[in-house]
Amino acid sequence: MTDIQHIEQTIQQLLQEVPPKAGRRVSVTLPLTGINLDSLPQTGDQRYFWMRPDRGVQWLGLGVSWQCGKPGNGHLAALAEDAETLGASIDHIDPEGCGSAPRLSLVSQDDGGLLTLPLVQLQFSPSGNLVTVSPDPDRPDSWLATLDQLRSAFDTPAEPPPPPPTLTLVDQAPQAPVWLRLAEQAIEELNNDHLEKLVLGRRITLTAQRKLSPEELIRTLGTRHSRSTLFAADRENGCWVGASPEILIDLQGEHFYSEAVAGTVRRDTYETVDNELGEWLLRDPKNRHEHQLVVDSLVEVLEPLSAELETGEQPVLLKLRGLQHLHTPVSGRLKRPLHPLRIAHQLHPTPAVGGTPKQAAVEWLKSNEPLDRRWFTGLAGWIDTAGNGSLCVVLRCAHLQQERVDLYAGAGLVADSDSLAEWEETELKLDNMIKALQDA
Repeated sequence: MTDIQHIEQTIQQLLQEVPPKAGRRVSVTLPLTGINLDSLPQTGDQRYFWMRPDRGVQWLGLGVSWQCGKPGNGHLAALAEDAETLGASIDHIDPEGCGSAPRLSLVSQDDGGLLTLPLVQLQFSPSGNLVTVSPDPDRPDSWLATLDQLRSAFDTPAEPPPPPPTLTLVDQAPQAPVWLRLAEQAIEELNNDHLEKLVLGRRITLTAQRKLSPEELIRTLGTRHSRSTLFAADRENGCWVGASPEILIDLQGEHFYSEAVAGTVRRDTYETVDNELGEWLLRDPKNRHEHQLVVDSLVEVLEPLSAELETGEQPVLLKLRGLQHLHTPVSGRLKRPLHPLRIAHQLHPTPAVGGTPKQAAVEWLKSNEPLDRRWFTGLAGWIDTAGNGSLCVVLRCAHLQQERVDLYAGAGLVADSDSLAEWEETELKLDNMIKALQDA
């Protein structure tokens, strides 16, 4: 008998001991052993995957027990209210004292967001692995099929990885001349003192000679980008996959962490050249100014909420695969309990993905940027019913649809930016994901 089979029987027994109550939900959490997870399992349920390879933590949600979407600019605050209401309605059964509350996945873009409580979720960490089941009261036995699919996926031997795909560029938006003209227009606006920073996005569309695998891409990203936050979500007739270098808010109890990631230069295979590039980035006035705008925006929001706040005195280098960035951590302790989605509502979008001043930049981009960003520069991550959460900005992302993939990248412009240099920065970012796809 596999551990999942034993867990299935135990959960059924526990649920039978809890009579259903009108307007209430039940979740059950148990320890999980004998299972390892390094990618997305192939199941028929809607999947959500979150991973920090360098910390050895992973979370997988399968299926839908409860779901809530909210439109508009205030969707994060509205979703926080719904999440708190849901949390208050859940009777959590934790017979082994695992101490971990049920989690909900978040996918969010500028015009709306979606929260999902999975039917089944697996949590992996150095302190132990857990499984949580949250039955849907309208379909009380649907979690059994999800758990059976999961067991089958783990019991099925992994197929050998497919050969590297041949990728062909078929479209980009906007086209290069349009993007460069728009960048020049943005720089002109930035020199008129009305705006301090604008972030322009791009999308390229590639096709392959075979179906592209989100499972293999996640596995590759875990190796290539171990210091990033990995995520994957089945959405919109495809799967969004990414490796974000930027945590917007990580909240555990009263303690929070955020980070400014802005200012970019390439890596080099020669250590001496790589170090010289990093030292240039640390000294470059344009990149330092662009970075400081992001730091200031985080502090402006977080300082009034904090009993304690600590910010790095100077940016340091965040050296990732192919790129290095200026990085400043911002951490502290809240004055009073506050839901992570309410904090995210105040922080997002930061100047790292939109611009500053925030509202003026958002309005300029809506009027001038000829790109539907969709989930790009939105948020991905999880919150739990105890008020903890970890949300990253959707960067270095891909939307996979069979043989087609859309890749996104952006560049931050300030008054002394050079449009061609900013275009080349987006090329570096896109190339980083293209290489991951070719390894998948």
